[in-house]
Amino acid sequence: MWTSLCSDHVDVTRWSDHVDVPRCSDHVDVTRCSDHVDVTRSLTMWTSLAALTMWTSLAALTMWTSLGALTMWTSLCSDDVDVTRWSDHVDVTRCSDHVDVTRWSDHVDVPRCSDHVDVTRCSDHVDVTLL
Repeated sequence: MWTSLCSDHVDVTRWSDHVDVPRCSDHVDVTRCSDHVDVTRSLTMWTSLAALTMWTSLAALTMWTSLGALTMWTSLCSDDVDVTRWSDHVDVTRCSDHVDVTRWSDHVDVPRCSDHVDVTRCSDHVDVTLL
């Protein structure tokens, strides 16, 4: 008897159903950010990894800490991305722009949930005879 909540009066079950595309990830040009990485990665970095296993001595490790060696290893995956930032690959600048109506309340038939209640107060929905 008391389980009938005000949310039951809303016509649409979920807010996500009103979005044009079901998920924001669908708006991205390529499905994952890793796909934007160049197809050919620097072979010199991968060959130096195999060469690093050969240089196991402490003197060799101190040689790899030089600035020249660090600049080779500081090239991260983000540098290989076509566009500087991942957000630039999204079709529209913000996901909120894909929503049909600017605010969720606009999708509700009546602007406020209180308008769905038959009588002005929720207590009026209680059975006339209380337990």
